[in-house]
Amino acid sequence: MITVTLTNKRHLAAANAAYVATIPPAPLEGQEPTPAPYASAQAYVQAQAERWAESWADTTGVDKIAVGAFMRRFPGPVMDAVKASDDPSVIAILAQLDAVTTVRLGHPTTIGGVGYLVSEGFLTEQEAAQILAY
Repeated sequence: MITVTLTNKRHLAAANAAYVATIPPAPLEGQEPTPAPYASAQAYVQAQAERWAESWADTTGVDKIAVGAFMRRFPGPVMDAVKASDDPSVIAILAQLDAVTTVRLGHPTTIGGVGYLVSEGFLTEQEAAQILAY
């Protein structure tokens, strides 16, 4: 985990101003208020830091590997069982892999697919962690 602390008064004022700008105006009489998207300036800054980090991950490709390299991360007997499966969800996972040239290890679809294979007994949690390791 990386923790960022803002100490520069200008940066703190800017973060607070940016947060305040996200707060919806008061509703007209009889209308329901729109909830604020962030609970606090700290939550706003955290969300912005997550967006920066996601941008860095996209730019550097830190979690992107070729499909073949991804498939080789699976133990041989596991991949054999996956390929032989008639489970529609497993077939869909393999079809998705056939449709792309790279896999993003941290993408929700990848994590969900590997998680499904764990839930169906194809993989152990430890194997899944190794497959998804950066």
